[in-house]
Amino acid sequence: MLKKRFRKTGDSQRTCGADLKPHGRHQSYNEMLDDITQWNAENTQILEILRKKLPEQRLARWSEALSGGVRRKLRGSENPEDVAILSEIYRFICHERVALLKEPSMRKARKGERTEPITLCIICGIRAIQKERGHTTLLDTIKFGLLEKKFAK
Repeated sequence: MLKKRFRKTGDSQRTCGADLKPHGRHQSYNEMLDDITQWNAENTQILEILRKKLPEQRLARWSEALSGGVRRKLRGSENPEDVAILSEIYRFICHERVALLKEPSMRKARKGERTEPITLCIICGIRAIQKERGHTTLLDTIKFGLLEKKFAK
C-alpha cells in the first residue's frame, strides 16, 4: 500500500504537498510556457538571433504544418510534405542549439522541467515570433518532444 506524506497547514487541513502551488495559483501549460517565453525574451538575445534566420514564409509553412496535429501528421500523413516540414523544424532547432552554445546570453536561458535550457529558449523564441506575426498554431515543448521521438537518431 502506498503511503502519502501529508503536511499540516495552519487551518488544520491536511493536504498533500504535491498539490500545493506557489501563491495558490494554477497555471495552464500555455500560461507557463508564455511566462518562460517572456523571461527568455527579456534576458537573452534569442529574438534578435531568430528574427534574422526566420523569414515570414518559413514560419508560415511551419505553422501550417503544426496546425493539423503533429502526432496525426507523423503517423500517416496524406501529405508527405508536412512530414518534411516537421523534420525541418526539428533539424533547425537542433542546429541552432549547437550554434548557440557559445552565445553568452544563453547562459541565462531558463530551464524547463524536461527540456534543456537552450532548446527551450529556441522553442520559446520561435513561439514568440509566431505570436508577433499572428500565427495561430504555435510551437511548444510537447510538439517538439513528438518531433524528437520521430526524428532523433
